[in-house]
Amino acid sequence: MAYPRPRQVPYPAHLKLVRHKDTWRICFKARGKIDGRPVEAWLAEPDGQFFCEVCYADQVEDMPEANRENFFGDQFVHAIDMVDASGKRTERMAGASNIYAARAAFFAILHWTPNRRIMLRHGSHVILSTEAPKDRDTITAGIEGYRDLIKSNRH
Repeated sequence: MAYPRPRQVPYPAHLKLVRHKDTWRICFKARGKIDGRPVEAWLAEPDGQFFCEVCYADQVEDMPEANRENFFGDQFVHAIDMVDASGKRTERMAGASNIYAARAAFFAILHWTPNRRIMLRHGSHVILSTEAPKDRDTITAGIEGYRDLIKSNRH
């Protein structure tokens, strides 16, 4: 059975992500009066509640697009990269939207390229990393341990 793909509707241009102090809100700009003085203020969606004056906002950003790449340029949530000794990415190896698929890909890449530094990350958070080159026996043990982990999570 075929299902219609949901159409991705972009956010209206007047909506912005606004940070005031340590709080982020989706807001729109409006003019009004506070204590009798005219002001421009950010009002929070959907109820239009006052958030802060425009001049006091710490940061204002456009709303993110649904298919836009993240700040590392990845199209997947989880990325596997080859890195140099300082941890700087030298090559994009793979990516996945699912953590189980990403971990399986990480161990598969390790199996075929044991002498490289590989990093699995979720955005900027490093999930798995090879700190030093590993031998094939260690990698095989890691793959088997991961298979056991998957089996135990399914029950």
